[in-house]
Amino acid sequence: MRSNGRSAHEGGAGTSLSRRGFLKGAASAGAIVAVGGLSACTPESASDPDNDPAAGPNLPSWENPPDPIADGDIVETVDTEVVIVGAGMAGMAAFMWAAEAGAGTVIIEKLDSYSGRGLDFAAIGSKVQQAAGITIDKGRLVGDLMKASGGKARGRLIELWADKSSEVFDRLIDMTVADGGEVVLGAGSAASADAEDFTTRTYPTDHMFGGLVQGSLDLIGRMERAGQSAGGQSFYNTKAEQLTRDGTGRITGVVATNPSGEYVRYNASRGVILATGDYGNNPEMVAAWCPLVEKVDGSIYPNPEGNTGDGINMALWSGGTIQPSAHAAMVHPVFGGGAMSTASYMKVDGSGRRFCNESTTLPGISNMYLTSPKRI
Repeated sequence: MRSNGRSAHEGGAGTSLSRRGFLKGAASAGAIVAVGGLSACTPESASDPDNDPAAGPNLPSWENPPDPIADGDIVETVDTEVVIVGAGMAGMAAFMWAAEAGAGTVIIEKLDSYSGRGLDFAAIGSKVQQAAGITIDKGRLVGDLMKASGGKARGRLIELWADKSSEVFDRLIDMTVADGGEVVLGAGSAASADAEDFTTRTYPTDHMFGGLVQGSLDLIGRMERAGQSAGGQSFYNTKAEQLTRDGTGRITGVVATNPSGEYVRYNASRGVILATGDYGNNPEMVAAWCPLVEKVDGSIYPNPEGNTGDGINMALWSGGTIQPSAHAAMVHPVFGGGAMSTASYMKVDGSGRRFCNESTTLPGISNMYLTSPKRI
C-alpha cells in the first residue's frame, strides 16, 4: 500500500477478512455496507424522455454525472482492500470492524475531523441491560418496528440488529469503560413495552455513552483508535469525488481530492462503503425527495458542510438506486410525545385550537404540527 503519510498509523493489510464477521459488526452498529460494489443497473429515470442528457445543467445533480476524472490528473494511487467514505458513526464502525477483521482499510472524510451527534444508542441484550434485569421480546420489537415503518424497512436488517447488537455493544461498552467512561441506560429504560397500542409501545433499548454530541464523538474516537491500531488509515480534508468502476460495472474504488486539491485514487479490491450521511443540507434533494423538511423552523445539523448528499450523488452516477417511496424526515420541529411524556402538554395552533391528540407518537405530533394551517 502506498500512502501520503497523513494517517496516524501505516496500514497493515491482512489476508483473512471474514465477510460474515465484518458485516454483522458493521451493520449492527448502523453502517450501510456495499461490499463488492454497487449494482451497475440503470436508474429508472435514465429512460425518461423528459430527462434528456442534452439538457445538462437543467437536470438535477444526481442525473447529471460529471465527466470521469482523467488518469493523467491523478497524482497518487493508494491500493487497499476496503475504502470507507465518511467518518461518522456508521463509517467509523465499519472502519474499526473491517480493519480488525484483517482487511487493509482506509477511511476518507472531507471535513477536518470525524463528526457525530445524538444521545441514545439502541441495543438488545447488552451487559448493561442484563445487569439491570432488563429483557426484551425481540420478535415483538422487530414486528413493531416493521409496523411503524409501514413496511418500508428491510426486516432482515432489523433482525440482524436485534440478534447481533448485544455482541457489538458489549465491545463498545468495554472500550468505553477502559477509557474511563460510563455507559448507562437512557430515559427509555422506564418505557412501557406492554402498552396495548404498538404506536405508543416503547422498549428500553437506549444506551448513553456520554452527553449529547460529546458522547457520540468520544465513542467515534475510540473506534477510530481501535481501527488504526489494527492497521487502518484515516485521511481527513479528503473529499470523495467519484466512484470508479471496471468493465463489468463493479465498483473498484474512489477518486478524491486531497488537502492540496490534487486527485488521489483509492483502489478497493474488496469493496467501497458509502457512509456519507443523509441529504438534509442539500436543498435540491430535500425539495425532490422530502419536501416536508422545508417546512421546519430550524435544523439540527451542527455543520452545514456535512450531510450534503455527496455519497448519494456518487452512487446514483454509478448506476445505484435510491428508495422510491417517501423518505424519513430527520427533524425535530416540536418536542415531546406519548401520553406520559413530560413534554406532552396541550398542543395548540396560532388561533388557540388544539391541532393534535397529544397521546400519540412524537413523529405523529410532528407531522400534525407541520401540516397545521396555523403554526404556534
